[in-house]
Amino acid sequence: MKRLRVPLVVVIAMAIGFFVFRAFSEDKEVEGEASNIETETSKIDIKTSIETHTPLDKTFEFSFSEKLDESTMTKDIIKVLDEEQKEVAIRIALSDDKKTMKIQAPKDKYKKGSVYELQILEGIKYENGDPVKEIYHKEFITERDEVEKVELNEGLVFVEPEQVKAFGENEVTVEKSTKPDLAVGDIVIVPSKENPEGAALKVLELEEEKGTYQLIVEKPDFAELFNELDIYKTYEIKKEHIEIEEGIKGLTVTDFAGMNLNTMLAASNGTGWDFEFKTPEAPKGIESVKGIEFTFENMPLGKDKYSPLIDGSLSYQNAVTKTDMQLGKKTRYQLSMTSSSASKFVISPPAAEGKGGKTSKKIEKELKKTNEKIKLAKLKMPTAAPGVFVTGAFYLKVDYAFSYQPEITVVFEIDEERGVIYDGKTAKPINKFVPTLDASLKGTGTVETSAGAAASVSIEAFAVAGVGIEAFGGGGGTGEFHTGVNKEYGAYSCYKAAFNPILQGNLFVDFLGEEIYKGTLAKASLNPKIIKGNCDVFQKLEVKKKQVKLAAGETIQISIKGLYTDLGSGKSRTLDLKNSKSLKAVSADGKVAEASLENDRLVLTADDAPIKENTVVTIEYEEKGEAFDKPVVSKIELPIVIKGFKKIKEENLSEDESLAIAKTTIDKILRILNEAGEKHKLFNEVPGKYSLVESELSTLITDRFVEEQMRNYVEKEYYCECDTTLSPRIDDTMIRVNVKTIDSETFRVEGIFLANIMDYNSRKQILEFKKERTEWKMNDWFYELDNEDLKLLAEEVEASYAASHPNDVVKVTREYTNEFGQSAYIVEVNGSNIYSVDKRTGEVWLEGPPEGEEAEIEEEPSGKITPEEAELLVRQYLGTEQNTERSFIYDHDNELGDYVIHVYDVVKDDISSHNFTYGWYGVNPETGEVYNDLMRE
Repeated sequence: MKRLRVPLVVVIAMAIGFFVFRAFSEDKEVEGEASNIETETSKIDIKTSIETHTPLDKTFEFSFSEKLDESTMTKDIIKVLDEEQKEVAIRIALSDDKKTMKIQAPKDKYKKGSVYELQILEGIKYENGDPVKEIYHKEFITERDEVEKVELNEGLVFVEPEQVKAFGENEVTVEKSTKPDLAVGDIVIVPSKENPEGAALKVLELEEEKGTYQLIVEKPDFAELFNELDIYKTYEIKKEHIEIEEGIKGLTVTDFAGMNLNTMLAASNGTGWDFEFKTPEAPKGIESVKGIEFTFENMPLGKDKYSPLIDGSLSYQNAVTKTDMQLGKKTRYQLSMTSSSASKFVISPPAAEGKGGKTSKKIEKELKKTNEKIKLAKLKMPTAAPGVFVTGAFYLKVDYAFSYQPEITVVFEIDEERGVIYDGKTAKPINKFVPTLDASLKGTGTVETSAGAAASVSIEAFAVAGVGIEAFGGGGGTGEFHTGVNKEYGAYSCYKAAFNPILQGNLFVDFLGEEIYKGTLAKASLNPKIIKGNCDVFQKLEVKKKQVKLAAGETIQISIKGLYTDLGSGKSRTLDLKNSKSLKAVSADGKVAEASLENDRLVLTADDAPIKENTVVTIEYEEKGEAFDKPVVSKIELPIVIKGFKKIKEENLSEDESLAIAKTTIDKILRILNEAGEKHKLFNEVPGKYSLVESELSTLITDRFVEEQMRNYVEKEYYCECDTTLSPRIDDTMIRVNVKTIDSETFRVEGIFLANIMDYNSRKQILEFKKERTEWKMNDWFYELDNEDLKLLAEEVEASYAASHPNDVVKVTREYTNEFGQSAYIVEVNGSNIYSVDKRTGEVWLEGPPEGEEAEIEEEPSGKITPEEAELLVRQYLGTEQNTERSFIYDHDNELGDYVIHVYDVVKDDISSHNFTYGWYGVNPETGEVYNDLMRE
């Protein structure tokens, strides 16, 4: 048989109460016999509590999250008042970390058995200047010596059992021999089955008949029973003091002794109180405890056969009643009950009848809303004084609704103290209620519940109660729970739940025949203790578009959602992704379209000049749900199509076409400049004029480029030969050549020229070309000089050096790291000249590889002079062997087949450097003859 289960949350609600109570519920106040009494409603506040049995040398400690300003902790803000509202000479201190306030007792300590009031008013500040927002108020009663002193009223009339002839609700018949002169106003103690020690009754009317007195009676005031009453003692609650209520089935009570109970299922996710005036927690660990435990086994929650059943336990650890009662010169009624407690319950429907063992729809309907208050047991503890007992009762209060098949266990652990203090003038409740909540959940279903334990305890003399409270502490909330097995992901368990500890109760004080005070503790939701779990499980990504069409240069955004399945209902729905940070999007070809993400939106941007019509963007997402340990991964491929690509392709150049146009244009420009220089004998002392080349260059460069760069370059730089190595060029020494199409009428050629032995910096050259009508023209030219790590490859270095040494054998032989941890490639030219090329910058190091290594790779030189030897010959020719700042570098071969060596100085400013040409010198590779190449006929 399947058993429907819902939680019964049982909280230990220690309380003190009268037997004059008539009812108890969340919506209805307890009714007393008096009608003209004062009624107050009080909000329960952890910071406005009463502490009892306080040590005489008590130090109050309050912790804060930030450092306190000690200068603001003054005695006009922090004070303790005695019963006469006079200030006590307390001592105020601050901990070394300045986060804990300490309020120490006076040097001569507090007085025994006295009531004090601790006040912490506004005005305290943190070191950062912010004020402490909360104020604090606490009353505390100091401990006194244990005493049990009771002197009964000598006028009490004790009736023997055989003298009782009749005992009704307000009428009693006793033999006249009880007291021959019995009179109105006398108090008689009449034994009964319920109260064998006797119940106190005050005579209102008296009539003699045949040797008996027929009496009309009422309960006397508690104080009328004593000449003197002084009790200060703690009474331990034991099994022997508890009697299970008649008719209760499936309930047992046992004593236990052992280690501290720990019934918590797991750590709660709940939030705590605000971190101001936080008090130190009691030390935790293994400790010996004693107590009582109620055990429920299929105990019916009603009297008919369809009553739901309860299984579980209710434990009271170190449960005691603390009594402080005085009558006489000083009047005080104080009674409280303290304990640490734990409860763990499951409630289920009754056993089903009929074939299949299914609960009928009728029964299920009746079980969906139930409100029960069941008296479980009576409490009666004797004191040392005759006729004086600690009495009370334990109740179970349940209010719940359920559906489907949930099986939920909700656990409360409580540290609390409940009671009342009455000093003859005012009555104040004692309320300490610190709950911890957790839950274990199975099955599928929904729950609404408000449940807990209610108890009443009082000091009673001859069935007359003096002071008391009845209160309910429990939990309320809703929950939705799902467990099961998914074919793809395995077992799962999830829930959505929110439970709150709640508190409600009523207070009565009975003194001198009048209920002078009745207070109702407001039902308060103290703090949510569980809000966790999620039953929506991610299944896959969802994008509305199956294909995206983009025009060249167009940008669009697409929302990305997730398909989630509710484990309870099995229904699927589209929701926002719960972890957009794990979303990824990658384009297969960035030269067609780029993909990026903004939270959970996909941003697609088509290239201005896409090289292909189609590409694919891959979107990937991973989410680990709370119901499964295994993450769910979803991947989709979104096709991208470029609109009007055929037309774009016709208008756009291929990479090879663009590169060819750029090289041809540059070569033409340099040829025109060189021919003009030869024709007009332009050199260092005879700078050029742009008008000499303007007509020829106009077909190769844009007007913008003329005005912004080319005119100045021709007239001030090119023919003075100070920057010729920085002339625009496209050759095989360039590495990482890239053609970037800006639009259908603009493209750029980018490439890197590595540094060499005479030029310190590697440079990235950018040449821009623009189409004007039908002609492609140069539109821009610049270098980017930076210190980025090029991460050079051996193949790139070898290719660049081979291009600059076209007639030689160039090879990268190995790598090595110098004493500074820098890595370089070793480049050999014809096996004789060795260069060390920095892998990060391309810089050529002046020092070679470590000694010993160079000798290993030396080879016999060939008979022909090498370009490097030619550079040395020019240096010797000019007599500048010792000038290390002047550069000598092979540039090209002239038409005679001789080496042309470029001689220049490097001029640096704050942001860049340029080369100032000293001259051009030819070297015959066969004879070694050196001459000025510019002066050659």
